[in-house]
Amino acid sequence: MEDAVTIQSVDSPTILGNRFVLANELREGGMGSIQKAYDVLSQEHVAIKRMLLQGDPERQKTSFQREADALGKLEHPNIVSLVKVDQDLEGRWYLALEWLEETIEAYIQRKGAIPWNGFYTLIGKPVLDALVFAQTRHQIAHRDLNPRNIMMTGKEVPKITDYGISKVFGRDPWMPVAGKTFVDARTPGFSPLEADDGVHTYGRDCFGFAAVAVYCLVGRTIEGDVDLGVALHEAAVPEGIRDILERSLSEDRRKRPLDAKQLRLEIEAVEARRAVDIGYKYPCFLDLTSIAEERLAEEISLDDGSAVRSFILQELSDVHGLALHRYGDQDPSKSSLDIFGSSWRFRGRITGRGKDTIEIYDCRELDVATAASKREHALRLPLQFSFTPARDPIVAADILLEIWQRVADHENSLSQERQAARNERIFKAWKGYLRDRVRFEIERSSVMHFTSRKIEGNKVTFVLDSAASADGVGEERLVRAGGRHVFGTVRKVVLDQVVFEVQSGVADLIPRKGELILNTVAAERSLANQNNAVDGIMYGRAANERLKAILLDPSQARPPSAVDQKHLSESKLEGEKLAVLKQALGTNEVLAIAGPPGTGKTDLISEIVVRWLAMNPGKRILLSSQTHTALDEAIERIAGLVGDGEEIVRIGRPDDERISEFSKRLLLEEKVNSWAEQVRAKAEQNLTEWAVAKGVDRNLVQLGMLVERLAQTIERRQEVELRLEDAEQLIDRVEEVSEGRHRRHEIDHELEEKTVVLGDEITLLKNTRRALRTEERTIRDQLRSSVDMGPDIAGIRDPEELREWQDLYLQGSPAIEACKDRLKLLEGWLLKVGKTGDFNAAVVNDARVIAGTCVGVAGVRGIEDVQFDLCIVDEASKATATEILIPMSKSKKWIVVGDPEQLPPFFEDFGDELLEQFDEEEDIRPTILDRFLKGVAALPAASRAEMRVQHRMVAPIGELVSHCFYDGKLKSPIESHGLDLSGKLPAPVTWYTTSAEKRREEQRHASTFDNALEAQWIKRILDDLQATTEQNCTQITVAVIAGYSRQVGRLNLMTRKYAGDWPNLSIVCNTVDAFQGKQADVCIYSVVRSNLRKQFGFLREKPRLNVALSRAKSALIIVGDHLFCQTAKAPNPFRKVIEWVEAHPGECHLGPLQ
Repeated sequence: MEDAVTIQSVDSPTILGNRFVLANELREGGMGSIQKAYDVLSQEHVAIKRMLLQGDPERQKTSFQREADALGKLEHPNIVSLVKVDQDLEGRWYLALEWLEETIEAYIQRKGAIPWNGFYTLIGKPVLDALVFAQTRHQIAHRDLNPRNIMMTGKEVPKITDYGISKVFGRDPWMPVAGKTFVDARTPGFSPLEADDGVHTYGRDCFGFAAVAVYCLVGRTIEGDVDLGVALHEAAVPEGIRDILERSLSEDRRKRPLDAKQLRLEIEAVEARRAVDIGYKYPCFLDLTSIAEERLAEEISLDDGSAVRSFILQELSDVHGLALHRYGDQDPSKSSLDIFGSSWRFRGRITGRGKDTIEIYDCRELDVATAASKREHALRLPLQFSFTPARDPIVAADILLEIWQRVADHENSLSQERQAARNERIFKAWKGYLRDRVRFEIERSSVMHFTSRKIEGNKVTFVLDSAASADGVGEERLVRAGGRHVFGTVRKVVLDQVVFEVQSGVADLIPRKGELILNTVAAERSLANQNNAVDGIMYGRAANERLKAILLDPSQARPPSAVDQKHLSESKLEGEKLAVLKQALGTNEVLAIAGPPGTGKTDLISEIVVRWLAMNPGKRILLSSQTHTALDEAIERIAGLVGDGEEIVRIGRPDDERISEFSKRLLLEEKVNSWAEQVRAKAEQNLTEWAVAKGVDRNLVQLGMLVERLAQTIERRQEVELRLEDAEQLIDRVEEVSEGRHRRHEIDHELEEKTVVLGDEITLLKNTRRALRTEERTIRDQLRSSVDMGPDIAGIRDPEELREWQDLYLQGSPAIEACKDRLKLLEGWLLKVGKTGDFNAAVVNDARVIAGTCVGVAGVRGIEDVQFDLCIVDEASKATATEILIPMSKSKKWIVVGDPEQLPPFFEDFGDELLEQFDEEEDIRPTILDRFLKGVAALPAASRAEMRVQHRMVAPIGELVSHCFYDGKLKSPIESHGLDLSGKLPAPVTWYTTSAEKRREEQRHASTFDNALEAQWIKRILDDLQATTEQNCTQITVAVIAGYSRQVGRLNLMTRKYAGDWPNLSIVCNTVDAFQGKQADVCIYSVVRSNLRKQFGFLREKPRLNVALSRAKSALIIVGDHLFCQTAKAPNPFRKVIEWVEAHPGECHLGPLQ
């Protein structure tokens, strides 16, 4: 790669980064030195570009950074490729770039002037395409296009280089560097005279392109700005094109094309008009092989070669299109050329001594529709075909080369469009899924049917007709009550019981039976956050623009770097977890960790957080999870390792019962309030000190502050109450109309949506009023306990009266008047402290770990634009792709952790429109963790990690789980946790089969099932566990789980009824899905299903069985009909489990309950 002309000698070859062997030639120019090197990895030559040792170091550093950033994004066939960015042993940064042979300047000096047609085909159009790509896809302007920074490959492919003074338009401002900027950087003769104004930046690239075109057309050096106009006058330029070049080179920036895309459109339009206006056609000389001639003559019944040739010319005279035909990855230059006529395809190759002729060697008739389709996608050029030899073979060869190049460019453009379409498919699928979810919420409204309700103030407990998901906690819902509406939030879900907090409306209106309907406006708001994350990644607004490329092709992710051992010295992790920690600390872009149950994912995540922060002072981690439980466990572990959580901020609602008590003290709201109190105390102290220094009485100042605060708080409360009154009157009017429609048995969904929006506003206003009333009471209490007149003032309700008191008592000197003005300003400002998103952002920016659920982190005002340095997502296998993209889009690096073999996210039914466009199994259901870990496009091996040693389950349980779900790769070193249950339990894995019992079959209840016999047996098992633990004086935890909520409800009733009989057992009953991520000493799994139809329902899902069998630490007990499970229809994951149990007596037991 030649960048300039100064050549220096280099003492001896050097190897950079154990990869690049430097040659003994160094070239200097501009702001960097270029040295040829050999890349031992790719076995190709590269150019090593480094900053010069002399000159302005800050300016060079900025130039280097801009070029590295730009080339890291710009992957285009006509832009130089970036191989690597790294430092040498002396700490000097360098770029390793694709090696290019010569500059356009040197190429033209060697070749001479090029006619416009040749220039535009060979150089102009490819360069223009590259400029359009950089400007439209990445908003990058080059700003210094000239013949020295456009270079040619050995195959004469032009490539733009030197993005050192480029600008990301509309994003970074013109940053001063040591008092200087690049706005005035220019190359005389190839750059506009004026400095870059930041508005017409893209137009500067149009100027540069036009100047390069003139240089190539005249074939001589352009001696500065004045000579550029002379050269343009000399150049032989087609009419129409000359006008475009003149406007592009205009001194008036407003006359130039706005950007490269507009310039390309103008040139292509002129080219098309020229061809039509002058009837110009490229002469194209054909020949025909004897075999092709014979076959075609026979097929269309013609007598001789002359008639055959006339037929071909006639076929191609009206319409034709050109396309390359190649086999596999064949070099385009060796490809054949397909010429599509009205109903025939002729395939030829370039032949002749001077490569001036297309020799047709194959002919095939096509149906009219196929021929039309082929022509539509082929390149259409005005061609004049002839079978006579060319009179000037040299000119004919040049024309044929230009035709060939245009066809190749067209094919390349089509290929890029097809690849882009394939690449964008996954994003379209995700957006389609989100649209489908909105449709689903609106059509189905995710109704909960309640059969009874109990009202206690603003809390309503509903009993549903079936169990609800615990994921419903926090959902905003409404109840239709005779045409009116009651709005609120789900605060608690326990199987079929839902606790609902009324936010707006009258609770007493709620009927005894009815529907608890999802507030679709709120649901759409949540989906909108996911949609915004997808859009942000698609359109380059993510914290790391590389995220899009990695999602499209994970195999292209950069692997982790090596980490110094000193960063691991304080870690207590060992073995595989220490190895994974090392990978994580070296993460350059992304690391995916597969962690089966019991492998210590939470311990690992905690260590990653602590060690990474120690390695990266001043940087922030976004810690996210799909479940509150996993998130809070990690928070407590991190706090236990360092700082007791002082640098952790938890995102969530204070009233969310799913958040642990430990994490609640770290909530953002708590931190903001604490910070606001500190700010208030400091501000008041400063004002008091200022006033005392001016001779104002300290007690008077403090009393004045309280009075001013009380006055402003009352005014603010009164303002909120007026708005609340207006909103309530409006909703009453809307509800009256809705009530009338209801009497006519109509539901007006548009009116209902308006009611929902008003209900949201009323809830917000009520919350604000409640907070202001609390603040008002606090201030009055402070006044009552103050000196002088404070107790008398505490009872004043009118802010005007409070102002009168201030005017009466806060007077007497200029200092007191000034103090009064400051009081008003201070209290007005302090009233807002902690109440707006800005303060959230301030607290988040001060924290080092911000923790929240995937969807939860999007719902916080003020941190929308906060970026994080690393994002760690736990339970990634439970998050949909669009949910996990919310935290990932906000971060520069990512570590995703989960178990792809356990339960995936729950999906409702998909709409027909979505399934018509996208494949459910390939496009919609796979999680991001699936995409990173599985398939040919998975992350590189170095960017994946597997944890295969589990310490939860004792060996007999762990080996069963390993064999049935992890291909035998899961290791279980723990033989015992010290819990001896052998007195009543035959083996650590025990299947009590009901196969011989007459009452073994399931009972159906609408869409769910229970099994009375299994519930009775489980009571007997719990009796046995109580007996043995009582004898051993031990306390144990017992999880009783089932796949069906109806069975869990039955088990809950039974365990509550007999709880007093089992004082040594801490029992939890839940569904398998809800118990994922949890563990217990003993786990009892009720199969439930047993029927003559051999139907399993969703028990056939392997991940659900994996979860069920991997919860127990010391004993796993399965209760169910094993013969049914063995013979049920496929897919049947139970067969493998039964085979293992039967094959391992001693460790496992299969038999009836004795």
